[in-house]
Amino acid sequence: MIPILGAALQSVAFSEVAPQTGKGLRHNEQGRLANLSPAERREVETARQTAMQDPTVQAAHEKMEQARQAFQSAMDTAMLKADPSIQPILGHNLAEQLANLSPAERQEVEAARQTAMQDPTVQAAHEEMEQARQAFQSAMDAAMLKAEPSIQPILDKMHLHDEPAD
Repeated sequence: MIPILGAALQSVAFSEVAPQTGKGLRHNEQGRLANLSPAERREVETARQTAMQDPTVQAAHEKMEQARQAFQSAMDTAMLKADPSIQPILGHNLAEQLANLSPAERQEVEAARQTAMQDPTVQAAHEEMEQARQAFQSAMDAAMLKAEPSIQPILDKMHLHDEPAD
């Protein structure tokens, strides 16, 4: 396998962070901001910067990051179990090169990801990561509203297309 495959595996694995959209956490946040005017984005960013100073938000963010790392570790282990030849390439963050994979290599990546996602340890880590993400989002929203109560309509607009958790 080519070195790029490991990054592709991680990219695909990380896309599980926001299952309601099928996109990663950062992509999901960008999508929410896309519905806002430039002035609304500035208001949200100002409130977000203030909220990130809140100890509750910081703790939730740290827990979310730890859960993401635990998920990635479980995913790496399961992928290695599914395909030991990827050992040298796991841990590299070359997700932007995913487009350079051939269709056959993409199929290998998808097969490894699907196999790994069936592992009970990966599923449990994924669920913990999703719960931590939701807790962080709730803490962030609450702190943002505390910092700037007038952004409630903007937050409502951002969450308009959120689907309830399973």
